[in-house]
Amino acid sequence: MFSLMYNKVRLLSETLVTLATRKWRLISMCSHMHNKCAFPCETIATLSTLKWRLTSMSSLMINKCGFLSKTLATMATLIWQLTSMCSIMHSKVGFICKTFVTLATLKWPLTTMR
Repeated sequence: MFSLMYNKVRLLSETLVTLATRKWRLISMCSHMHNKCAFPCETIATLSTLKWRLTSMSSLMINKCGFLSKTLATMATLIWQLTSMCSIMHSKVGFICKTFVTLATLKWPLTTMR
């Protein structure tokens, strides 16, 4: 039981690090795309909000296995979508719009789970 909980908390920590890395990449892109599209800045703001919520919820998750499982499943979906679209990110402004829509869609379940 304890090793399972430890593995889940460790996975959550790794996921938060991955989200921080994605945020840094989006910030780097934002400087190049600043005049092309309004979405990069909104995407970064959404990622910052999501990261803050996940960080603030992490202390509550240790005693709530069901909630932890739902949150990890949502985060795994988010990371999979960000990773699978990452190769397109460098040259397509349309990706930023897709990311914004995806994050807005994922933000609602995280808000309701809280």
